[in-house]
Amino acid sequence: MAEKVRYDLKQIHMQIKYLAAILSVILLFGGLYLMFLYDVPDTEMATNTWVSLTLIIAGIAGIIVSLLWKKRNPLIDDTDHNDDTEDEGKR
Repeated sequence: MAEKVRYDLKQIHMQIKYLAAILSVILLFGGLYLMFLYDVPDTEMATNTWVSLTLIIAGIAGIIVSLLWKKRNPLIDDTDHNDDTEDEGKR
């Protein structure tokens, strides 16, 4: 039972990672669309440039974060031994 729950949590963690990557790609392509294909009036060009650059940077940052996403928490030690057994051996 415990192994099944642990497996399900890993699967959910990976799905969140892929969801973040997909949303980042959507942000990236949305920024590129606004930058090059969306026709705006000349008076709104500066706003369009800032918004599109912000979307592009957020998309790239999201992709980098999802690529560097760790599979497990580095603060949790995955060793098989307990601290209690080590303390008993010292007594």
